[in-house]
Amino acid sequence: GHQTSFAQVVAGTLGVPMEAITVEFGDSDVAAGGSGSHADRSMRLGGTILVRACEDILEQRRKRAAEGRDSVPTEEPLTATAEISERLHAHPNGVAACEVEIDPDTGALALTGYVSVDDVGRAINPMIVEGQLHGGSVQGIGEAVLEEVVYDPDTGQLLTGSFLDYGLPSTAETPSLESRVEEHPATSNPLGVKGAGEAGITPAGAAVVSAAVDALRAFGVNHLDTPLSPERIWTAIHQR
Repeated sequence: GHQTSFAQVVAGTLGVPMEAITVEFGDSDVAAGGSGSHADRSMRLGGTILVRACEDILEQRRKRAAEGRDSVPTEEPLTATAEISERLHAHPNGVAACEVEIDPDTGALALTGYVSVDDVGRAINPMIVEGQLHGGSVQGIGEAVLEEVVYDPDTGQLLTGSFLDYGLPSTAETPSLESRVEEHPATSNPLGVKGAGEAGITPAGAAVVSAAVDALRAFGVNHLDTPLSPERIWTAIHQR
């Protein structure tokens, strides 16, 4: 995703085809600094650096053209380096809602619907953004319903050390996800990006648990710990 989106930014800024762009990652001989991908920073900060470097290249190109050196075959290649150390504040926002059904006899929970709307600023690659939103939502659903690290209370032995024991969401536990992207560009960076990497997961757990608690209000339940296993829900119903 990074390789595709970064190439899109460079190609669009320089006016060259995508096939002309090569992206290198993780080579400290080329880029000695960097703090990795987190906090919705890949396109907001990385994209800004790319735009600045490309604009430098374009300015060098204009100067060569003005000096009549544009067609000299021995001309050195144009190079540019950009670095960013300031904060580029952006405030993505959104809403998520889900519907659950609970069998009061067994405590089994089923997610029957999930919808989200997210303002991510400008979406450089809408397909990748949608994948981030869906993947993050499923990750949050997994945390709410299935995922739990369990240790033996007497020995401290990890009991969920493999995927035979540690539950991850599959299509069976995941409803059809309906997502919509709103694009209201940020003013803090040249691409208008706000961020989408954490949009899917941030509300998912809260939406699922809130829906489950709402479904159980008739039983006097006003709180549930995650994961929402059938046993935990059944116990909450009968304790009330």
